Amino acid sequence: MTREVIDIFEVPKEVESIINKIISKDEEELIVLIKRKTYSEEGLIELVNKNLQVIPKEFINNCYKRNIIDKVIIENKIFYKVSSLYYRLSVFAQYEPEKWIEIDENLRKIIDEWYVKEYAKRSIDKVEKLKNGEISAIENAYFITLEESLELLENKSNDIYILPCNCKSLAKNCNKPINVCIQFENGINTMVDREWGEKISKEKAKEITIKANKSGLMHSSECESALCNCDGCCCYPIRAAKILNVEKEWPKKVHKIIWDKDKCTNCGKCSKICNFNAFIMNNKTISFDENKCWGCTICKDNCPTKAITLKY
Repeated sequence: MTREVIDIFEVPKEVESIINKIISKDEEELIVLIKRKTYSEEGLIELVNKNLQVIPKEFINNCYKRNIIDKVIIENKIFYKVSSLYYRLSVFAQYEPEKWIEIDENLRKIIDEWYVKEYAKRSIDKVEKLKNGEISAIENAYFITLEESLELLENKSNDIYILPCNCKSLAKNCNKPINVCIQFENGINTMVDREWGEKISKEKAKEITIKANKSGLMHSSECESALCNCDGCCCYPIRAAKILNVEKEWPKKVHKIIWDKDKCTNCGKCSKICNFNAFIMNNKTISFDENKCWGCTICKDNCPTKAITLKY
């Protein structure tokens, strides 16, 4: 791995020692050939054909799929440029999990911490615009209920795809289901356009969402691009929100949790499923700390006595 590749592909020091597991030699050479320029498909094919012993178009398509290169639109025509390790790492963890898990656990934790800090840094402008009312939503903008999630899926007219959750694939802080990320967008540089994801029916998407809810995964969405089913220990928006001091604003708390102590039988289901330790079991008795609650609402769906309700 040359210093030029590290610079162009924006490889942080945390990842340098394992970069050969994440990108191939031919991909390294392509990064150096492209540098910071943009190429039309024809121009990139010519560049690859002259310098690499590969099948040009097939290689380019695979590099796009693997997040080595990105598409850009210039005057209504698609061009290509080098991506970055930040985007490549996510796809690597999602679709080459056996290689990701081979990496020393301590190093993976260090890389995960770098990633969440980088994610937070890249989100600062969007969060500020959201707070100032300049934009109405960013990714994973709102916590929504199970009912709202199912309604969102029912009302979708475009195709629905299922992918491994990038947060849980990278962080691996728990053993909750991974194949739960539901995508709707298919434009350039989306996972679907990169030929990842399995197309599924609305009914299958609903089934996945219901199972996710029962396993302790929360639902968040900005409606147009995705329905996220994630947890508090892995979710990058939630972890980034803590770094940026915008807890309960991203994902935004929309519903207030109302706990009826008289209806509670102290079964402990809420304490086991809560991602924020708002419900605590102590001496076989449940208590609720509203200040810790982010309003994700999955406690309501999993309370057997309906002791938990919502206020909008």
